[in-house]
Amino acid sequence: MKEYRAKLKRQIIWMTAGILFSCMVIVICCVSAVQLGADEHEASFMRGFQSGLFFAWAAIAVYGIVVNVRALRDDKRLRALYIKEHDERLQAIQRESGRAAYCISLFGLLTAAIAAGFFSMTVFAALIGAVLFVSVAGLGAKIWFHRTM
Repeated sequence: MKEYRAKLKRQIIWMTAGILFSCMVIVICCVSAVQLGADEHEASFMRGFQSGLFFAWAAIAVYGIVVNVRALRDDKRLRALYIKEHDERLQAIQRESGRAAYCISLFGLLTAAIAAGFFSMTVFAALIGAVLFVSVAGLGAKIWFHRTM
């Protein structure tokens, strides 16, 4: 359990760094005078979207920190969290759902790229770029896990 305690402490450090980064981005979004588009409404929407996304990220990190701190203070919660994290059935579900989500995402992005090709070359190129990124990331993960497992 010492290794698991150390892992939870590392997670707390990384989540705290994520919260600080999120807060910096939120402040930048709030005080930013840079217009992202010709329309002030578009710029306001984009700043609101970005700050909302980073606020959600920070809120999730705060929740994770609370869960980890509570587990570190109580051996029953620590054991329950350890069992939940190492449950073979949940790991199998995550693995299979991740595989399915990967295939569905690639198919959806390619379909959207084909449809966008009829209307906008810029959107088509952006979607093909996303397909290439997801494909390369999937291949990299596959190579990494073949070597480490």
